[in-house]
Amino acid sequence: MKKLLKLFSVTAFFMGVLVSLNLVGAEEITTTSEETPSRKVVVHYHRWDGEYEGRTVWTWNTGTNGSQAPVELSGTSSFGGTFDIFIDDDAQSEIGLILRYGAGWGNGQNDRDGLIPPGGGDKANKAIIIRDEAGEFTGFGEDGVKHVFVFEGSDDVIYQDETHGPLREGYGTLAVVYYDPAESYDGWNIWTWDTGTGGSAPANDTGVPFSLGALDVDGAEGGTEMFRVAFLSIGPDAADSIGFIVRTDAWVKQWEQDLFLDVSDIKGEGFKTLFYIGNSDVIYTEFSEFEAVANAFEVENGNLEDARSLLVEFNKPIRVNTEEGDVVTSIFDPSWFTVTDGSGNVVPFTSISYEQGVNTISRFMVIFENELRKNVDYTFTYQQTEEDIPAVLEFAVPTEAPTITVIGSRSVTLELGDRYSLPTFRATEQFYGENLPLYNARVKDGSGFLSTREAGTYQIVLTATDRFGNVGEETITVTVVDPCEPSTAVPAVQITLLAGLPLLAGAYFALRRKEDQ
Repeated sequence: MKKLLKLFSVTAFFMGVLVSLNLVGAEEITTTSEETPSRKVVVHYHRWDGEYEGRTVWTWNTGTNGSQAPVELSGTSSFGGTFDIFIDDDAQSEIGLILRYGAGWGNGQNDRDGLIPPGGGDKANKAIIIRDEAGEFTGFGEDGVKHVFVFEGSDDVIYQDETHGPLREGYGTLAVVYYDPAESYDGWNIWTWDTGTGGSAPANDTGVPFSLGALDVDGAEGGTEMFRVAFLSIGPDAADSIGFIVRTDAWVKQWEQDLFLDVSDIKGEGFKTLFYIGNSDVIYTEFSEFEAVANAFEVENGNLEDARSLLVEFNKPIRVNTEEGDVVTSIFDPSWFTVTDGSGNVVPFTSISYEQGVNTISRFMVIFENELRKNVDYTFTYQQTEEDIPAVLEFAVPTEAPTITVIGSRSVTLELGDRYSLPTFRATEQFYGENLPLYNARVKDGSGFLSTREAGTYQIVLTATDRFGNVGEETITVTVVDPCEPSTAVPAVQITLLAGLPLLAGAYFALRRKEDQ
């Protein structure tokens, strides 16, 4: 490059001012194309499995000479893998960020880290703020470096905090990943002590906050069970164990007794992560142990659709297919599901059905070979491996009888020869707290006899059967009296409902007086 410039200089001596101007232009172009901006954003990326090899970052809006995608892994820190994104002076207020599995693109889910939107679709792009509202660069140190932090399974970017870190100079950093089984995070924070001079400590009776973003495992569905994280700065003179309470400013606690966290290995420098689940005194050191409890599969709903069909819905989707490029492979195994009766006998089923064309699904229908018995306790279990925490549902066939409602009197007195109309009636079944209509209510066979030519008491029995075989009945009593003296008896007339007669219209019959015939 230097030889090229010298040649232009000599040429300028012989050719005059015009070439001298060209020389200036050439010199400016050369300088600009080789210049690396002095300002950069360092993205620290923490994966639960610690695997960073081959991963790349896609970014944009970094300015004329800013980093162009893809950005390769530059190294590792105690937090995780690092990526250097250089920012030119004409960069926009936010730069884009996609944490990719490699160099290639996929379908918007299988190519990048993040949470799947509840309604499906691509995992969200992230953004890193680099300018404030006034347009000035913000968060960059005197060395021109800005550090941001991203956890696997999070759509949010975490920024450096001057008090709590992470990776605050001269202090160690303790990341506390927290899960509340009630998924209620508003108003909760950490009360801590013995963190050393200048270390994280509550201020003005307000504890160390959890970051606003939610995190989980990569590929989890957004809006479901989510963790939070808080960072604690640990000074060189901190105690070996610091105090730890998850509480509200009104001092409602997740655990009544004080807890203590070992920080002896990060006093003044270093980074480590501990995991805590509310309503317990257990501190986890490994993400796999923590996630197995916090993210355990649970049966949220389990309903018998009828005596042979059980619909189960889990708290999160189960993966049934894997996808590599255009190749989709089913990994579903019916042995994941078992049903036993109260004596421990396995109840056989003919099939398990679920929505096709998707890779993960949370609703499954189990079809049994035979009808389940009443007054028997059954247990449904989902467990893929012996190491998994089983998801269990205990259920029984409902035994509550249908309800038949008669729109009219159920006790009627007639005189000989009167005309009578069967009132409208309808039936409903109880289905897990809902009253659902039944359309098979009718007059019970053998019970529909009434004659207004003969004094006496007649009972008309209405019946209906629900999906589980439970039978409900309602009786209408008709009393025929002779106001004077008994008349000549005539044969009884059987009540008959015509097939296909709309139930809600009721049933009708009339007997005319003899003198009208």
